[in-house]
Amino acid sequence: MYKNISVLCGMMLAWQSIFAAETALMAQSFENTDFFGKLSANGYTMASPDDGKWGVFGPDKAVSISEEQAAVGKYSLKITRMDKRQTNAVGGFRPALSAESSISLEIWIYRPDLSDFSIALGGIDQPTGKVVNVAALVTGENGKLMIRNGADDKWQRTSLKMPTELWVPVFIVIDRAAKNIVFKIELNGKVETIGVREFTSPAVAIDRLLMGAAPCPPGSSVYFDEVKINTITQ
Repeated sequence: MYKNISVLCGMMLAWQSIFAAETALMAQSFENTDFFGKLSANGYTMASPDDGKWGVFGPDKAVSISEEQAAVGKYSLKITRMDKRQTNAVGGFRPALSAESSISLEIWIYRPDLSDFSIALGGIDQPTGKVVNVAALVTGENGKLMIRNGADDKWQRTSLKMPTELWVPVFIVIDRAAKNIVFKIELNGKVETIGVREFTSPAVAIDRLLMGAAPCPPGSSVYFDEVKINTITQ
Protein backbone atom coordinates (compact mmCIF):
# COMPACT_ATOMS: atom_id res chain seq x y z
CA MET A 1 0.00 0.00 0.00
CA TYR A 2 1.20 3.49 -0.86
CA LYS A 3 2.56 5.18 2.29
CA ASN A 4 2.88 8.84 1.29
CA ILE A 5 -0.63 9.94 0.44
CA SER A 6 -0.12 13.47 1.83
CA VAL A 7 2.89 14.06 -0.43
CA LEU A 8 1.06 12.81 -3.49
CA CYS A 9 -2.05 14.87 -2.70
CA GLY A 10 0.06 17.98 -2.20
CA MET A 11 1.77 17.51 -5.54
CA MET A 12 -1.54 16.92 -7.33
CA LEU A 13 -2.98 20.10 -5.79
CA ALA A 14 0.06 22.03 -7.00
CA TRP A 15 -0.46 20.74 -10.54
CA GLN A 16 -4.18 21.60 -10.37
CA SER A 17 -3.28 25.19 -9.52
CA ILE A 18 -1.21 25.40 -12.71
CA PHE A 19 -3.64 23.70 -15.08
CA ALA A 20 -7.31 24.61 -15.46
CA ALA A 21 -8.94 21.24 -16.04
CA GLU A 22 -8.11 17.54 -16.24
CA THR A 23 -9.93 14.83 -18.17
CA ALA A 24 -9.20 11.18 -17.46
CA LEU A 25 -8.09 9.11 -20.44
CA MET A 26 -7.19 6.03 -18.42
CA ALA A 27 -7.36 4.78 -14.84
CA GLN A 28 -6.26 1.17 -14.56
CA SER A 29 -5.63 -0.83 -11.38
CA PHE A 30 -5.73 -4.28 -13.05
CA GLU A 31 -8.40 -5.53 -10.65
CA ASN A 32 -10.92 -6.32 -13.42
CA THR A 33 -10.12 -10.01 -13.85
CA ASP A 34 -13.08 -10.60 -16.16
CA PHE A 35 -11.84 -7.94 -18.57
CA PHE A 36 -8.26 -9.20 -18.58
CA GLY A 37 -9.40 -12.80 -18.84
CA LYS A 38 -10.96 -12.23 -22.26
CA LEU A 39 -8.29 -12.38 -24.96
CA SER A 40 -8.65 -12.06 -28.70
CA ALA A 41 -6.78 -14.34 -31.08
CA ASN A 42 -3.80 -11.97 -31.19
CA GLY A 43 -3.52 -11.71 -27.40
CA TYR A 44 -5.34 -8.42 -26.87
CA THR A 45 -8.06 -7.94 -24.30
CA MET A 46 -11.45 -6.79 -25.45
CA ALA A 47 -11.60 -3.01 -25.63
CA SER A 48 -14.05 -1.19 -23.39
CA PRO A 49 -14.75 2.50 -22.63
CA ASP A 50 -13.58 2.10 -19.02
CA ASP A 51 -10.52 -0.14 -19.42
CA GLY A 52 -9.15 0.88 -22.80
CA LYS A 53 -7.44 -1.67 -25.02
CA TRP A 54 -4.67 -3.74 -23.48
CA GLY A 55 -2.19 -6.34 -24.82
CA VAL A 56 -0.17 -8.37 -25.59
CA PHE A 57 -1.13 -11.30 -23.33
CA GLY A 58 0.25 -14.25 -25.31
CA PRO A 59 0.55 -17.92 -24.38
CA ASP A 60 4.19 -17.45 -23.30
CA LYS A 61 2.89 -15.47 -20.27
CA ALA A 62 5.45 -12.73 -20.88
CA VAL A 63 2.62 -10.32 -20.04
CA SER A 64 0.10 -11.34 -17.39
CA ILE A 65 -2.06 -10.16 -14.51
CA SER A 66 -0.36 -11.25 -11.29
CA GLU A 67 -1.19 -11.68 -7.61
CA GLU A 68 2.51 -11.70 -6.68
CA GLN A 69 2.68 -7.92 -6.18
CA ALA A 70 0.21 -5.05 -5.96
CA ALA A 71 0.58 -1.39 -5.06
CA VAL A 72 -3.13 -1.21 -4.21
CA GLY A 73 -5.66 -4.02 -4.22
CA LYS A 74 -4.75 -7.56 -5.20
CA TYR A 75 -3.43 -7.53 -8.77
CA SER A 76 -0.82 -5.83 -10.94
CA LEU A 77 0.52 -6.08 -14.48
CA LYS A 78 3.54 -8.40 -14.61
CA ILE A 79 6.00 -8.31 -17.50
CA THR A 80 8.77 -10.90 -17.79
CA ARG A 81 11.89 -10.46 -19.88
CA MET A 82 12.06 -13.15 -22.56
CA ASP A 83 15.23 -14.57 -24.06
CA LYS A 84 16.78 -12.38 -26.76
CA ARG A 85 13.87 -9.95 -27.08
CA GLN A 86 12.20 -7.02 -25.42
CA THR A 87 8.88 -7.80 -23.78
CA ASN A 88 6.20 -5.11 -23.96
CA ALA A 89 2.61 -4.54 -22.91
CA VAL A 90 0.50 -1.83 -24.51
CA GLY A 91 -2.37 0.20 -23.09
CA GLY A 92 -4.32 2.18 -25.66
CA PHE A 93 -6.79 4.98 -25.03
CA ARG A 94 -9.31 6.94 -27.03
CA PRO A 95 -9.60 9.66 -28.03
CA ALA A 96 -6.00 10.44 -28.80
CA LEU A 97 -4.48 13.56 -27.25
CA SER A 98 -5.58 16.69 -29.10
CA ALA A 99 -3.21 19.45 -30.16
CA GLU A 100 -4.71 21.76 -27.52
CA SER A 101 -4.13 19.50 -24.51
CA SER A 102 -1.19 18.56 -22.36
CA ILE A 103 -0.97 15.12 -20.79
CA SER A 104 0.06 13.63 -17.46
CA LEU A 105 0.97 10.05 -16.62
CA GLU A 106 1.22 8.52 -13.16
CA ILE A 107 2.30 4.88 -12.87
CA TRP A 108 3.54 2.80 -9.94
CA ILE A 109 6.40 0.40 -10.62
CA TYR A 110 7.90 -2.45 -8.61
CA ARG A 111 11.44 -3.38 -9.66
CA PRO A 112 12.87 -6.58 -8.18
CA ASP A 113 16.63 -6.85 -7.82
CA LEU A 114 18.45 -7.27 -11.18
CA SER A 115 15.31 -6.29 -13.14
CA ASP A 116 14.90 -3.20 -15.31
CA PHE A 117 11.85 -1.50 -16.78
CA SER A 118 10.86 0.79 -19.63
CA ILE A 119 7.80 2.99 -20.08
CA ALA A 120 6.95 5.22 -23.02
CA LEU A 121 4.12 7.42 -24.23
CA GLY A 122 3.61 7.04 -27.95
CA GLY A 123 1.19 7.62 -30.78
CA ILE A 124 0.70 8.09 -34.51
CA ASP A 125 2.80 10.60 -36.43
CA GLN A 126 0.16 12.38 -38.51
CA PRO A 127 2.29 13.18 -41.60
CA THR A 128 3.68 9.63 -41.96
CA GLY A 129 1.15 7.41 -40.16
CA LYS A 130 3.98 5.68 -38.27
CA VAL A 131 3.85 4.60 -34.63
CA VAL A 132 6.46 6.59 -32.68
CA ASN A 133 7.46 7.20 -29.06
CA VAL A 134 7.17 10.73 -27.67
CA ALA A 135 8.64 10.35 -24.17
CA ALA A 136 10.38 7.41 -22.53
CA LEU A 137 11.85 6.49 -19.13
CA VAL A 138 13.99 3.42 -18.46
CA THR A 139 16.36 1.95 -15.93
CA GLY A 140 19.81 0.65 -16.75
CA GLU A 141 23.36 0.70 -15.41
CA ASN A 142 22.44 -0.74 -12.00
CA GLY A 143 19.07 0.97 -11.78
CA LYS A 144 20.05 4.46 -12.98
CA LEU A 145 17.10 6.31 -14.51
CA MET A 146 17.44 7.49 -18.11
CA ILE A 147 15.07 9.67 -20.13
CA ARG A 148 14.41 10.44 -23.78
CA ASN A 149 12.13 12.48 -26.03
CA GLY A 150 10.99 11.65 -29.55
CA ALA A 151 13.97 13.31 -31.19
CA ASP A 152 16.80 12.11 -28.95
CA ASP A 153 19.36 9.81 -30.55
CA LYS A 154 20.74 8.77 -27.17
CA TRP A 155 19.40 8.32 -23.66
CA GLN A 156 20.01 11.16 -21.20
CA ARG A 157 21.53 9.60 -18.09
CA THR A 158 20.57 10.96 -14.69
CA SER A 159 21.98 10.69 -11.18
CA LEU A 160 18.79 9.18 -9.72
CA LYS A 161 18.45 5.46 -9.12
CA MET A 162 15.24 3.45 -9.08
CA PRO A 163 14.92 1.49 -5.81
CA THR A 164 14.38 -2.26 -5.79
CA GLU A 165 11.80 -4.37 -3.93
CA LEU A 166 9.57 -1.30 -3.41
CA TRP A 167 6.52 0.20 -5.12
CA VAL A 168 7.51 3.64 -6.43
CA PRO A 169 5.32 6.13 -8.36
CA VAL A 170 6.81 7.88 -11.37
CA PHE A 171 5.29 10.73 -13.38
CA ILE A 172 5.59 12.09 -16.91
CA VAL A 173 4.00 15.45 -17.75
CA ILE A 174 3.95 16.71 -21.35
CA ASP A 175 3.27 20.45 -21.33
CA ARG A 176 2.53 21.67 -24.85
CA ALA A 177 2.47 25.35 -23.82
CA ALA A 178 5.93 25.14 -22.25
CA LYS A 179 7.04 22.73 -24.99
CA ASN A 180 8.67 20.39 -22.49
CA ILE A 181 8.42 16.94 -20.92
CA VAL A 182 8.98 16.71 -17.16
CA PHE A 183 9.92 13.36 -15.61
CA LYS A 184 9.44 12.94 -11.84
CA ILE A 185 9.74 10.24 -9.20
CA GLU A 186 8.84 10.04 -5.51
CA LEU A 187 11.75 8.83 -3.35
CA ASN A 188 11.64 8.69 0.45
CA GLY A 189 8.50 10.77 0.63
CA LYS A 190 9.83 13.54 -1.63
CA VAL A 191 9.00 14.18 -5.28
CA GLU A 192 12.22 14.56 -7.28
CA THR A 193 12.62 15.82 -10.83
CA ILE A 194 14.40 13.18 -12.87
CA GLY A 195 14.93 15.52 -15.78
CA VAL A 196 13.33 17.74 -18.41
CA ARG A 197 13.39 17.23 -22.16
CA GLU A 198 12.05 19.36 -24.99
CA PHE A 199 8.66 18.32 -26.40
CA THR A 200 9.50 17.70 -30.04
CA SER A 201 6.44 15.76 -31.29
CA PRO A 202 3.57 18.24 -31.90
CA ALA A 203 2.43 16.29 -34.97
CA VAL A 204 1.98 13.04 -33.00
CA ALA A 205 -1.49 12.05 -31.79
CA ILE A 206 -0.58 10.43 -28.43
CA ASP A 207 -2.78 7.39 -27.84
CA ARG A 208 -0.79 4.68 -26.06
CA LEU A 209 1.38 3.69 -23.12
CA LEU A 210 4.07 1.06 -23.62
CA MET A 211 5.51 -0.83 -20.63
CA GLY A 212 8.34 -3.31 -20.76
CA ALA A 213 10.98 -5.37 -19.03
CA ALA A 214 14.07 -3.61 -20.32
CA PRO A 215 17.37 -5.41 -21.00
CA CYS A 216 18.01 -7.63 -17.98
CA PRO A 217 18.51 -11.37 -17.42
CA PRO A 218 15.86 -13.52 -19.17
CA GLY A 219 13.17 -14.52 -16.69
CA SER A 220 13.43 -11.22 -14.77
CA SER A 221 10.07 -9.54 -14.12
CA VAL A 222 8.80 -6.05 -13.38
CA TYR A 223 5.36 -5.02 -12.11
CA PHE A 224 3.14 -2.03 -12.97
CA ASP A 225 0.04 -0.78 -11.15
CA GLU A 226 -2.28 2.22 -10.63
CA VAL A 227 -1.93 3.70 -14.12
CA LYS A 228 -3.53 7.13 -14.46
CA ILE A 229 -3.41 9.22 -17.65
CA ASN A 230 -5.12 12.61 -17.90
CA THR A 231 -5.35 15.32 -20.50
CA ILE A 232 -4.72 18.77 -19.04
CA THR A 233 -6.29 21.83 -20.62
CA GLN A 234 -4.76 25.16 -19.70
